[in-house]
Amino acid sequence: MNESNWERLLVWQKSMMIAKDCYHIIMPIKEAKDFGFHQHLIKTMVSVSSNIAEGAASGSPAGFHKHLNHATGSAAELSTQLDLTVQFGYTSAEKVERVKEEIKVLIKQLNALKASLRRRHNLSQKW
Repeated sequence: MNESNWERLLVWQKSMMIAKDCYHIIMPIKEAKDFGFHQHLIKTMVSVSSNIAEGAASGSPAGFHKHLNHATGSAAELSTQLDLTVQFGYTSAEKVERVKEEIKVLIKQLNALKASLRRRHNLSQKW
């Protein structure tokens, strides 16, 4: 996949939309003076789309698959961290729930893309 083709991937586009939605939830946390938590949320949020792009640009199906695994893990981590924003009282469950549903859809799409890569390129499950 050439260096700009990741922008055509639906999973990358969806991850960018999720990042934008998360940004609006995360920004007030900075104002709450929990800067470390805020920074970690930002890093996790950015990691999802960044891993998809990095893997797509790797030029290797196995490398792409590996980065899709990282993106999936980051998406699950982001969902967990959004739960914590509610538990810490930074935001409401209603604001987080819609984004968490989108993350679940993204994870399913990432898993389907990984399965397709495994089939098309005869990759082992460990990748």
